[in-house]
Amino acid sequence: MDINGKVALVTGGSGGIGEAITKALATAGADVAVSYVAEATRAGELVEALRMAGRRSQAVQLDQRDPQSIDACVKAVAGHFGRIDILINNAAWNVGTRSRSSTR
Repeated sequence: MDINGKVALVTGGSGGIGEAITKALATAGADVAVSYVAEATRAGELVEALRMAGRRSQAVQLDQRDPQSIDACVKAVAGHFGRIDILINNAAWNVGTRSRSSTR
């Protein structure tokens, strides 16, 4: 699938799996909006790295528990890029969780 020139929004795109997805999309030629809940600095650093690599990128705050935040995020991304072609719904809340193996 050719995604060159497409616009992607990756929720939870600034860390872990989301960061890997964001980088893969950018490497494949997509411009990427990176959403974050609280890690504005980390999201900003990723966006800057994507821009330095020649991709358009944007960091946007998003709390998926809040419908108004969702609407604001989509409007911000569509306003910045003119459209959204790809949505990767990766956001999750995992602070304070740990694997079963770490409790043994």
